[in-house]
Amino acid sequence: GSLEELRSQYDGLTETVKRYEDKQRTAQVREYYAAQLRYLSDRLHIPGDERVDETKIGARPSSGGSSGPRAVLAVHLAMLASNQQYGDTARFPFVVDTPQQSGQDEENLRRMIVAIKEYAGKDHSVILAVERLPEQTDISDFTVLRLQEEQGLLREAEYAYVSDYLRPLVRTLEADELDETGAVV
Repeated sequence: GSLEELRSQYDGLTETVKRYEDKQRTAQVREYYAAQLRYLSDRLHIPGDERVDETKIGARPSSGGSSGPRAVLAVHLAMLASNQQYGDTARFPFVVDTPQQSGQDEENLRRMIVAIKEYAGKDHSVILAVERLPEQTDISDFTVLRLQEEQGLLREAEYAYVSDYLRPLVRTLEADELDETGAVV
């Protein structure tokens, strides 16, 4: 009984590994990622000489200035799209903190927010922290919380409650032994 179960689990895991080591699938994922990155780089108006090398998934831009944050966003959105298309992992919230860094002008900031909404918002919960919203930005799909006080989300009195709520969830994620459904054994 037990040896047969272990062999069955081993065979199942071996098949899973083969799927991810499949060279044709890997080439498809890389091609898809590169196409997404090119499209997003165009859409976010990233100059050609400041774009990320498209052959290496997860590569970071070396550019600075206002195109740097847009290039980082393009990489993350391309990875999210690739995971949605080819991956089988959980869809975690996508958090973007102050995309207007490095002096984004109104039009580029608007492009960033729209790209976040269209690429991440359809498959992920999005938390977008911005100091300002450009005029004429469609935020109808977002719930907007306007913070009036500095550090308005950080409340010392609520730390213990939130920590107690999140701690078991984090432990579950860190658990070494999960069954095939992802539940802790």
